[in-house]
Amino acid sequence: MDGNDLPEPPVPIRTTTTQRERRTAIRPPKSLRERFLHALPYYTGPHAVGYLEIETAVRQPRVISRLTRGKEPLLRLDTVLFSVFYPCEPRDDDKNKSDGTERKTSEHDKDVQHAKGYAKFMNIPRAPVTGYLAITSMFTKLPAFRNASLATQWPRDVMATDGVSPGRREKPRFPIIIFSHGLGGSRTMYSSICGELASYGFMVIAVEHRDGSGARTYVNLPAEQELSETESEANLNVSDHYCVDYLFPKDNAQDTSPHNARGVDTELRTAQIDMRMAEMEEAFHVISLINDGKGSAVSATNLRRQGNVASSSQGLGGIRWDNWTGRMLTNNMTVMGHSFGGIILDAWGPATPAAGEARISKPLLSIGSEAFMHWQENFERLVDLCHEAREENPATLTTRPKPKAPEQEPVTPEEALKASAQELIKAKEEEAGLALGSPDTDEPRRGRQLANYWKKVARQHGPITRLKRIVNITAVHIR
Repeated sequence: MDGNDLPEPPVPIRTTTTQRERRTAIRPPKSLRERFLHALPYYTGPHAVGYLEIETAVRQPRVISRLTRGKEPLLRLDTVLFSVFYPCEPRDDDKNKSDGTERKTSEHDKDVQHAKGYAKFMNIPRAPVTGYLAITSMFTKLPAFRNASLATQWPRDVMATDGVSPGRREKPRFPIIIFSHGLGGSRTMYSSICGELASYGFMVIAVEHRDGSGARTYVNLPAEQELSETESEANLNVSDHYCVDYLFPKDNAQDTSPHNARGVDTELRTAQIDMRMAEMEEAFHVISLINDGKGSAVSATNLRRQGNVASSSQGLGGIRWDNWTGRMLTNNMTVMGHSFGGIILDAWGPATPAAGEARISKPLLSIGSEAFMHWQENFERLVDLCHEAREENPATLTTRPKPKAPEQEPVTPEEALKASAQELIKAKEEEAGLALGSPDTDEPRRGRQLANYWKKVARQHGPITRLKRIVNITAVHIR
């Protein structure tokens, strides 16, 4: 069955919040610690959530860039590590667990090491960071079942059964989301987001990048694998694993600061983006192997197993890989992330490579926070990106006007954009001191000032003849 012959997904039934909370199939029991201290909230979707983690050797181990520190390469691609959050059907023996042993938790000894990594990343002493994490999150467990069975049916209470024979229902196939973390992040830092998506029927692949953008991560090396090819291979100090801490740009440690006079280290950030792309490609390759019925082979090469650093003793034990064959929609994948990992919540312009042959060919929605809009270099880069996607009708939501009456609420994207742009134009004209006096007495003067103001904008950013064009260039008249 190809992507064009997929069965129709179930028709969801509208439910209230109370009904949604009640309909989740099975929830992991709380541990003793969670009965007295704060715990992560349960996911609200109709599916229970499963969790597994995979680290496997890449197809072509290599050095990503020529950047070095102490004659050793900075960015090496040896393995790919990711967690999978997925809709599951917990086994019968999972339902009555009272101690939470089937849930993903932290590896305590290595969490101390991760705490040291966060202390280094934040440039503060190790002791307070370790102590804080120990009493807040070090022993926290995810509200998900480790290595649980993949869901074989849509939840009964979210399906419209009229005209559908239960015997004709096929096993659901789940869309894939690859999630990329931001600076200082990890594969589990966004577990609430990834697990929430999984509870609504998505297969979420959370990649842990080894490009020096995370606080600390460990790379396990298979015994039979050759190390990444490099001219300085003799100088590498590697055993069966190595640690990757956050990489501060040389002589420009605070390159992410908005007012840093030296700007962003584009050489390092571009190399990191290249490595992230390679890691996501490898993660997708592994998922495709599982989808093609080769899950057992992937499990046999998994490096996150008992005896390896930062690994669970359970590894991938208990997973029924035959149930994963053909269950993912690999022909239509979504990539999302946060901050350096994408543009979902933060668009960080200076680290984005300059436009080249691979130009934006899809509609673009740019949502900029106020602080980042005042970062001149960042703002100019975002404007360039929006110009690049201009032919695809990009749009920017900079502010949302409050409607005067319910019937005036914008109901279409075009109306909403128009209203937002009009509100922004008015605000910026007032900020520039252009709305002077009353319209009756000062209209000629105000008109001349407005004309001069927009002529200046046009000279700087090209002719602006329509409101839609103002929106399309990301409201560059903010200056």
